[in-house]
Amino acid sequence: MINAKEFERKYEDFERLDFANRPNTFHGFWSIKLRVEKENSHLLDNKNINETLARLGPILKIWKWHRPYEFEHCFEPFKKSVRSISDSYSKIRNFSLMEFDKAPVKDLERIWNALGSVKPKGSHGQYDELVMTITKPLMFLWGQTPAFDSVVREKMPSFNLTGFKNTRWEFSLWISVMTKLQTYLTSNAELVSSFRRISTEKYGNGSDGPLWSVLGSLLLD
Repeated sequence: MINAKEFERKYEDFERLDFANRPNTFHGFWSIKLRVEKENSHLLDNKNINETLARLGPILKIWKWHRPYEFEHCFEPFKKSVRSISDSYSKIRNFSLMEFDKAPVKDLERIWNALGSVKPKGSHGQYDELVMTITKPLMFLWGQTPAFDSVVREKMPSFNLTGFKNTRWEFSLWISVMTKLQTYLTSNAELVSSFRRISTEKYGNGSDGPLWSVLGSLLLD
């Protein structure tokens, strides 16, 4: 993986690519998220969920979340699934990647199953889902998981976990990967410090925030 200085350079590259998609940017979405969730509200509560979906749709389309299907075919059931996870999202949203082992597993699994149901399931059982279908929306909504799309899976270290390169993951594999990431970051204080400093500069948020979700795009092998 990379050191703190290399991370800072790669983040600048990520930001340039992101800003090219104005007004539908990761930065803009997270700026709104931080403002909404500064108090007791959250993105998926009754007050905010319609606006959240309206903002998230164009971003997911740009990020090609719907592949290999048509966007409209996927986004309608996605909206229904997102509405069903409001309570679970509320329970996990304040846990960062650095606290992943403390996040409620039952709520993580409910979210996994709900978002995974948007596209056809695999042949190995109900937990065998197209991983990017789940993790790419969570990259924006929660901010603590990489998207695990094909680019990330190809270039990011697999931590010797069987199935990491596959398109479809079981819930248990995602839990294992996230736990490995948490462990890696816990032992890399310089990199974590860089994450938090840039988060403060870009978002006015000194806590564990939006940069964890772009981790997979930046910590490349």
